[in-house]
Amino acid sequence: MPKTPSFTSASQVLQRLIAQYGLEGPLAEHRLREHWAEVVGNQIAGHAQPDKIRFRKLYLSVDSPAWMQELAFLRPTLVEKVNAALHRFQAGCHIQEVILQLGPSTSTAPPAIPPDKRRKE
Repeated sequence: MPKTPSFTSASQVLQRLIAQYGLEGPLAEHRLREHWAEVVGNQIAGHAQPDKIRFRKLYLSVDSPAWMQELAFLRPTLVEKVNAALHRFQAGCHIQEVILQLGPSTSTAPPAIPPDKRRKE
């Protein structure tokens, strides 16, 4: 009897390629930036933005020393919330620590396009 060909879903193929080329971190960064306010809430998102994920550490850019101190107390909660979000996004990575840095994000991500400037399809 001839073998029935097995099919691989597009999702499985993409997950394999993401892992093969080490894109879990950049993909996780992108998804986290995109949904940051949903993950941590509007108040925190108004004062801290994800910068990068390196070696299981999330680097946050914080706008003031007062918020750096506040977020230092919230580190365990932030780790939990971010890891839950990364799991939901199926990002393939998780963080162990949050590093706080004062100042604007040093991310090389392109700026968001205002809604009035987006291309109409």
